[in-house]
Amino acid sequence: MTNSSKAFISILGTVRHTKIVPFIENGTIKNRFENKDESDKALYGFNEGLDFRLKNKNHFNMFPLVLENFPEYEHVPIYTNLSREIQHDLLQHEEISFDIEKNGIFVSEKVGENEAEYGYFLNQINHIIDKYEYVIIDMTHGFRHFPILAIIDLIMQNIQNPDKIEYIFFAKEIEQNKQYEIIDLIEYLELANLSYLLSSFSQNYTVSNTIRFKNPLYANIAQLLNSFSEHFLSNSLKSLIEGTLIDTIINELIFLKEQESVEHFEDYIDEIIIHLEEIKNLQKLGEWQKLYSLSKMMNTRGYQLNAITLLFEAIGFYCADAIETYSPMIKTHIERFKAFIVEGKKPVYEYSTYALSNQSRNIVKLTKQFYGDFLYNPEILEWSTSAIRKAKKKKVLPRVMSKSIKTEIVDRVLKIDTEKLNNFQEFIKEMERLRNNLAHGNSSDMQDDAKEAYQKNLEKFTFFCIEKDILNTQTNK
Repeated sequence: MTNSSKAFISILGTVRHTKIVPFIENGTIKNRFENKDESDKALYGFNEGLDFRLKNKNHFNMFPLVLENFPEYEHVPIYTNLSREIQHDLLQHEEISFDIEKNGIFVSEKVGENEAEYGYFLNQINHIIDKYEYVIIDMTHGFRHFPILAIIDLIMQNIQNPDKIEYIFFAKEIEQNKQYEIIDLIEYLELANLSYLLSSFSQNYTVSNTIRFKNPLYANIAQLLNSFSEHFLSNSLKSLIEGTLIDTIINELIFLKEQESVEHFEDYIDEIIIHLEEIKNLQKLGEWQKLYSLSKMMNTRGYQLNAITLLFEAIGFYCADAIETYSPMIKTHIERFKAFIVEGKKPVYEYSTYALSNQSRNIVKLTKQFYGDFLYNPEILEWSTSAIRKAKKKKVLPRVMSKSIKTEIVDRVLKIDTEKLNNFQEFIKEMERLRNNLAHGNSSDMQDDAKEAYQKNLEKFTFFCIEKDILNTQTNK
């Protein structure tokens, strides 16, 4: 970093302090240059939102203006041979001492030369931004297509170093060659980043942590979307769906839509609001329906492992819901277990939604080979007096009850048509293999293979759990 921590980058143009005056010599019309007078200067002023006062409001172009009014900045002009020549003469005319070649960066006008290449120009801009702590850029004048390319580059740079760019000035023409209003394009840069952020989130729930905004509304929305992304991609879905974050984001996006500056990408905002409301409405569904829907959302956005994991968990919760219908005693047992989860009963690994889903899925998958207890419950439920007395004598009350419930579940499951049950059990095993293979990071499957496998298993889930409701021994079709 240089001694000066601030730089003012000006792309020099070809606005002269002279005018062409035609004359006739030996019967031929020729041109000569004559100095313009004070009345030929344009009137400049800053937009009312910019707190700057000009020492002199009348100038031939922006370069003398910035040299005169921003002495605390190190000035770095970017110039071609033509613009250097014109601006050198202008500075002499204005009695401003500044060496363009010594302090500036040359860009060639000739196509084919290295200094004329787009990459060279952008590298120079990038180098200056990296070199200084704060930068102002004047885009008013330029040569060929470079000002527009610079804006594109600044959008890219701003994602990495937004705090470095204080202002991007542009003298907006009020009356040609007569009056100009200096505005700050940084708002447009922020809008470009906001558009990118909303588009990226809409496509895949990702939010770049490197994008930072000066506009407090944009900054708040970016932070909220980032929080949503962290919840969603880590499968922390219950607190997301049932919490207040989604409502907060929707309210902020509705307020954002009211801003005139974002009218050109309202579609992004509407799309996100609709999708967030769709996710919020999942709280009205049962657990496995939520996971089934979220799995499809993850798949649409390319998160194969998340999609497969959620679909696998949905199988477990589908099994738990179906098993709960087998008898009042089983229903009470499962509901009591769910209450233990809510109250945080220890040990938490035993009383968890994972245990509920995993054991329910396994008892269906294994039936008579399912060993151990189904959702261990240390309390007496709806037992007959004689059953309780016998269990107490044997000192096996909790286990006896769990085993009794397990036996009833297995008996009910085995009443399902053998072929249908076998197919469903194979489906569970297939999903388990797929999830484990991808989750352990040693999958030999290509991404397209995983997508195809997911789609086939999604169709099987729809068939077994939704269309046939296979575990419902009363109504399965």
